[in-house]
Amino acid sequence: MRLSQLIDRVKTATDNATARKWSPLQIAEVINDQQRSLVRKAAELDEGYGGHRFILLATAARQPRQGDFAWRLPPWIIKISAVRRYEGAGLAEGKIMPQAEKFGDRAGWTYSATNELLFRSMGVAFDLEIECSKLPALLTRGTIQASTSTTLTLDSDASADALIYPHETYRDAYAGALFELTSGPAAGQILRCISNLTVPTGRVLTMEEAFSPAPTALGGDLYEMHAEVADQHINLLVLLATQRLFAQEGNQVGLQLYAAELAREWSSYIQHIEARDVQGPHFKVDPSARYRRDYHCEEI
Repeated sequence: MRLSQLIDRVKTATDNATARKWSPLQIAEVINDQQRSLVRKAAELDEGYGGHRFILLATAARQPRQGDFAWRLPPWIIKISAVRRYEGAGLAEGKIMPQAEKFGDRAGWTYSATNELLFRSMGVAFDLEIECSKLPALLTRGTIQASTSTTLTLDSDASADALIYPHETYRDAYAGALFELTSGPAAGQILRCISNLTVPTGRVLTMEEAFSPAPTALGGDLYEMHAEVADQHINLLVLLATQRLFAQEGNQVGLQLYAAELAREWSSYIQHIEARDVQGPHFKVDPSARYRRDYHCEEI
């Protein structure tokens, strides 16, 4: 579902219990917060969640001590599933690297809370490929600044609504995100981003396939992102955002209005995640306890 559609659904839900009006930017902010919370929970409960690949070049490593090497990772990485030696584009998958012992001398990698991957007793640095779970990029919309058949440069100033929507500033932050062209001759196309670069004039995205036809910057063509939450859980995302807004204004009537529905949607979401995790370990969650936290609008 597109960002504008999500905003409209949250507006409709809040209109049922309050006369206060939130701006599209304010609503987009809570939608983004809650989408990231849902993804964090999925990554926590589902051992198989993620599957994003990210390359670390040996030249980017620092050497904190002899034989050890460290890489600073982007903040959108929330869990590392595996670290492999990177053999190069188009080549066979590299050998999986061991994780260091928490208490011991075995060489291997560790991942710190400061988003640093440290490889102990590596000897010589080499290129690595990590398999990880990532946070979704902040949902945004705006006017295309430039494009080719397979790239899209996002605007860096005002959006289509003359409002400044958020932009990410880290490499590959948009990887996996869906972008829809919403105006011009290319309107209706929905393509997935596979990587992005950050440059001073905007965000340059590489798409997984070619636009046909290609969008035009001169025509003021518009783009919009889709939520990375599965369709069956869109209502949960809308309810979580709605409850966050009600909590901000201390609206107890609004909080109670959707309380039962939110509890059902949250329970369904947890059950879906647990059903996906066939590798274990399993972390059983009391849906009512988790719901009580969401009711008070704390981060999941």
